[in-house]
Amino acid sequence: MGASPWLLHLLEAACFRCISVVDVCFSYFLRAIGPVLIAAANSLIALVTHQYLTVLVPRYLEPILGLVPTCLIVCFGLFVLCNILFNYWACVLTRPGFPGHHLDAIQEVEEGRGQ
Repeated sequence: MGASPWLLHLLEAACFRCISVVDVCFSYFLRAIGPVLIAAANSLIALVTHQYLTVLVPRYLEPILGLVPTCLIVCFGLFVLCNILFNYWACVLTRPGFPGHHLDAIQEVEEGRGQ
């Protein structure tokens, strides 16, 4: 014999309530830990950059490759670093679900209204 409908409805409501409570708690937890994770990510990027510029370049790259190739490699590395930081902060500062105003022009072109 199956469970009565009111018991199934009660269990379903209890499950939804538990999921709702866990969701709210997890949301508050992420709001609290988010800035810490951002600071940790930036600290790791800064540490890797510091080690690259103070250890790798003077000890390994410059003696082996010489000054000009080392400068080119360092310039490319700094270019990549700037791109990483720019894109990371662009993602951090973009609100969820809102990619930006620049997509309106793309939608107009797709619909045939642009150009």
